Amino acid sequence: MTSADTIQVVSCVSAVVSSIGAIGAIAVALLLGYRASLPQIVLYLDHDSDHSCMYFVVKNVGNGVAHDISIHDFDFTMVDSKFLDYAKNRSFITKGIPCLVPGSSRRTVILAGHSMAKYSNRSANVKVSYTSRGMLRRSVSRSESFVLDYYSFSGSLYLASDLHEINCSMKAISDSLGSFVNGRS
Repeated sequence: MTSADTIQVVSCVSAVVSSIGAIGAIAVALLLGYRASLPQIVLYLDHDSDHSCMYFVVKNVGNGVAHDISIHDFDFTMVDSKFLDYAKNRSFITKGIPCLVPGSSRRTVILAGHSMAKYSNRSANVKVSYTSRGMLRRSVSRSESFVLDYYSFSGSLYLASDLHEINCSMKAISDSLGSFVNGRS
């Protein structure tokens, strides 16, 4: 084999390796682009200190649209009795969510006031399933489990927000003006 033949073989091998590398880079770029556009549904509890209530929240923290969102194994014994009928019969907990765009959420009150104290040592596992568009535009089903941890909120101290304080002050001013106006008439 002459040196010209060796150079041609090395050039051919180099071209094949470069082509395979380019195809691999394209495949990785397509996969990363696809994964970056997937929805990611999370379930969690959120405490509202201004209203002393607990929300159950479903949120799409991903970058794609989630369809046909269903919640499974929700423990309705952890819902306050005054919200139970609504939660079981009318809320998204049982009806599901047809579509959730990136960054959006749904929330519903499940506990309020002093009733939160009786759930201070509880947690519950909840599952969510949803569909999204696959790489070839077909629907792909996904499912995840989450722990709703009531216990992590118990024993915490909360202060009302500044907005709540302003609202209370405005109400007090309004009441004072109302009694002043009514007293002069």
